[in-house]
Amino acid sequence: MSIKLYMDHHVPRAITIGLRLRNVDVLTAYEDGAHMLGDAALLDRALALGRALVTFDDDLLAEAAHRLHSGIAFSGVIYAHQQTISIGQAIRDLELIATAGSIEDVERQIIYLPLWRADAVDPTPDTPTLSIAAARRDRLRLRRAG
Repeated sequence: MSIKLYMDHHVPRAITIGLRLRNVDVLTAYEDGAHMLGDAALLDRALALGRALVTFDDDLLAEAAHRLHSGIAFSGVIYAHQQTISIGQAIRDLELIATAGSIEDVERQIIYLPLWRADAVDPTPDTPTLSIAAARRDRLRLRRAG
């Protein structure tokens, strides 16, 4: 099972195109007619569609954090700040997440991109974001080796 992604209007189109070229199931808020919705309504729409919401928007991140701390359901948010990740890295990380699990793996979670940085401190083993990425990377290594 894979994770279907829902892109808000802040995500560069090149990322959506790159993911589609890799056969990742992606729907944009614009394609869905939801690009004018507010952050809370957009989170509700992603939940109704069973898709993880991908955003570069700080305000949407704040709404997701509010829901997380308040126990309000949301299907998961994948957040990147556009100055900390390249288009290529975003595509690679999102592909890893999308193909490594199911929507249940990211529900009520906020995942930060990039998944890994050379200057980052080693994460704790129970970090959900990194466990998904590690599982996918292992599967990719095995596929390439075989």
